[in-house]
Amino acid sequence: MTTTSKKQDPFFILGNPRSGTSLLRLMLNSHPEIVVPPECGFLLWLSDKYAYQSSYDEHTYSNFVDDLFKTKKIETWSIQKEKLLGKIKAAKPKDYTSMTSIVYSHYAMENEKKPRLHGDKNNYYINEIDKIEKLFPQAKLIYIVRDGRDVAASYLKIKNSQISSQYKPTLPQSIENIASDWSKSTLKAQTMQKQPNTCVILYEHLVRDPERTLSTVCTHLNVDYSDNMLQFYNNNDEPVDFLQWKAKTKHPVDTSSLGSYKKELSQKQILSFEQHAHEALKAFNYL
Repeated sequence: MTTTSKKQDPFFILGNPRSGTSLLRLMLNSHPEIVVPPECGFLLWLSDKYAYQSSYDEHTYSNFVDDLFKTKKIETWSIQKEKLLGKIKAAKPKDYTSMTSIVYSHYAMENEKKPRLHGDKNNYYINEIDKIEKLFPQAKLIYIVRDGRDVAASYLKIKNSQISSQYKPTLPQSIENIASDWSKSTLKAQTMQKQPNTCVILYEHLVRDPERTLSTVCTHLNVDYSDNMLQFYNNNDEPVDFLQWKAKTKHPVDTSSLGSYKKELSQKQILSFEQHAHEALKAFNYL
């Protein structure tokens, strides 16, 4: 049994959509001691039903696995239901953290990894910090922040793209709403960055100096830096459907998207965003 099948709080990758959370996930998932599966929110979705039970038995395990395989996107992990259930029954976990850790451990073994740490990435988690900290009090958080104007440009590009995937992200459509959502999550990152369980990085730093930025993240997670993380594109496990809007993750990191808003947004849109998100832009020296 791997370490990740024992009781161990995961770490969480947090950030606004289109801020580099998938890139960071892939980089960390390429580390030999870390596994971070593709996005799937079962960890919180199922917690209300299973996290606070007084006892865990085979009936609980069976119900949990049944519910797990009904959650959106779990199918992208390509794991077998009966095989996973067998591993949970054999391990006999006695709490929610241990039970869910086996899911990550099983995913890792199916992908020929024996990690020391497991992480979870989902953009909606940024609005669930209180719940995360209650469920997983030892969890470490990694926020990634990107210039909101580039985020807005990326949102609008997706809006105007022909994406057939059932998983196409639902994003705010107006500059004002994008600015409001981005400001809320970014100011939350600013508030939490002084807490010892939290590491805040900038997307711009990650793509300009990935080695130094990833070294900071590894220090936060108490693992050694690995050059394997820079080869993330060779280990890209993003589901094919996701690649319709995450195609850049198939290639080495580059800086071509930095400041793209200057070409892709009108001056009116830029000014509007800056007016609605002035505080958050200033907080991270984007203004």
